[in-house]
Amino acid sequence: MISENVEHNKAKDALIKKLAHNFHNPTLLDEALHHSSMVGRNNERFEFLGDRVLGLVISETLMNKYPQADEGELAKRLSALVSRESCSEIAQKFNMASTLIHDQQNDNIMLSDNVMANLCEAIIAALYLDGGLEVASQFINE
Repeated sequence: MISENVEHNKAKDALIKKLAHNFHNPTLLDEALHHSSMVGRNNERFEFLGDRVLGLVISETLMNKYPQADEGELAKRLSALVSRESCSEIAQKFNMASTLIHDQQNDNIMLSDNVMANLCEAIIAALYLDGGLEVASQFINE
């Protein structure tokens, strides 16, 4: 158990470094890392908010990058960029799976694209709540 905590803390520290944001309120990141299989607090509300922040930031980026595009084209691009697959790829790139706190009886949940995408969205929410839209935007647009 102690070695698991040490490994988790190392993984979390590595994630914080990759996120390039020092959390003023570290409990926000902690909540984002708690899978819904955990009793009590979990990241579902953060996942909800992170999805909206992601959509807002990507929508604004697309409008600026493609000023002549119509709503249909922008919607297609948005859909591709905020998809489960895209969010899961980002989670894998940042090794977010190693930071997920979950019920040990459900070890296979860490492999799910859906779980990884949800974790990515929850972390976006934690960045937004701790540092504002600019901090979340920097991560999303990276």
